Amino acid sequence: MVAYGYTSSWNAEEIADWFSSIDGWIQCDGYAGYSSEVEDDDGETSIAVPDDRRLGCGMHIRSKFHAALLAKDRRAVIPLKFFADLYLIEAECKADGVDAKTRGEIRRVRSLPILNQLDTWVDSTHPALLPKSPLRRATTYAINQRLFFHRCFSDGAFEIDNGRTERRIRTGSVRGGERLAVAYTLVDNCLILGIDPRRYLQDTIDKLERGHALSRMSELTPANWAANQAR
Repeated sequence: MVAYGYTSSWNAEEIADWFSSIDGWIQCDGYAGYSSEVEDDDGETSIAVPDDRRLGCGMHIRSKFHAALLAKDRRAVIPLKFFADLYLIEAECKADGVDAKTRGEIRRVRSLPILNQLDTWVDSTHPALLPKSPLRRATTYAINQRLFFHRCFSDGAFEIDNGRTERRIRTGSVRGGERLAVAYTLVDNCLILGIDPRRYLQDTIDKLERGHALSRMSELTPANWAANQAR
């Protein structure tokens, strides 16, 4: 299942309310607030996103090198080629419809050597770069995110970036964000379950308009709706 929630800011205290309900892995970018200490209602402090449960995002690492290339630093072509190779492998896995176990083995054999080459290039290039140069910012970000990005390749069930979610989180207003969170939650769960979102929404809205009982509202979640349709 997937669920979207809206927060009005990126403050660590606000996002921690959402992350505290997750007992598994959390995939995010390098925003500093994720590493901030937050205090709960009982006065206990904790890290918003614990390092030992954190997955990185290849899309954000790659974007820093792309910015360096746009700034006319041709050296950024090298790490961008490594990322292109990594994403090509991911695309092939998706096109072939392989399961998580198979994707994990493919990553071990094909992706990890490329990832190690990327690390070697970053480590050898980083010390000689000007402190405020775009490429230095890119290598610094890559080094800081290395542990979390490498972890994405440790299990075929993990994605190597959170781009699918990132593309959905932009909104123009508070009310719009709250509404989109609900809509994305319903539609994405339909997609995960192989349900036609249009068919699901049409049937659900029709039931609501005809006075579907509040006590039976759980029947209209995508998973339960699909089970009822199957019966």
